Amino acid sequence: MSALSHLRLHRPTHRLAAGFLAVLGLAYFGLSFAAGGSATPAAAVGGAEAMATPAIYLTGLEQVFGTQCLQIREDIDRKAKDAETAGKTYEAYALRSSRDMMCQCVPDRARQARTALRPAERDTPVTESEFTQRYALPKVIQPCIADTVRKTYGQDCARVATGMKIETASYCPCMRTVIAGLSEAEITQVGLESADYIPRAAQAQKEGRAVPEPPPTFRKFTEREAVCRK
Repeated sequence: MSALSHLRLHRPTHRLAAGFLAVLGLAYFGLSFAAGGSATPAAAVGGAEAMATPAIYLTGLEQVFGTQCLQIREDIDRKAKDAETAGKTYEAYALRSSRDMMCQCVPDRARQARTALRPAERDTPVTESEFTQRYALPKVIQPCIADTVRKTYGQDCARVATGMKIETASYCPCMRTVIAGLSEAEITQVGLESADYIPRAAQAQKEGRAVPEPPPTFRKFTEREAVCRK
């Protein structure tokens, strides 16, 4: 199974979370859609644990995301427009961020990573698992997620917060400091944990059950976010 195949869309219940964490969740939805099922880089070169060079895998990754983008871009744009019309600025932003990550950042990063390969790397076959850990995550996926989150809490923070009861003059600089203190891997982990935890917590609330304890990285992030929100 691809390391990307378990990522999925979530619907945060907290409106503030919907504004910012949804950017992570919907970004992961986009990445999952493009990389899931048979559309994994390994499938593009012949099997779940097929041996191939990093250059071939990166070319496959670029092509898979480019193809899937063409298939779902119109639907994402329509949903973003509908959300904007309904006054859901945060949701429209998250959808467009997901689109841009899938259609621009991932293909561009994959191309850059392929160009930067040293000859010894370029010509040495690896498994899909090795490729994911050594190339796809640190050189493509994590940087794209981190770029999107930094932009969300940076230049776009005030716009994304439209309609929320947040003092953006203090909140946005505070959150930029929080994000600056996180590595790309940590930012990615926040997204993974939020995409898993928020739907489970919402379902528990709906069924009148005790809300499960949040995972550690997500909990630490939301605690810091709460301080910035005060």
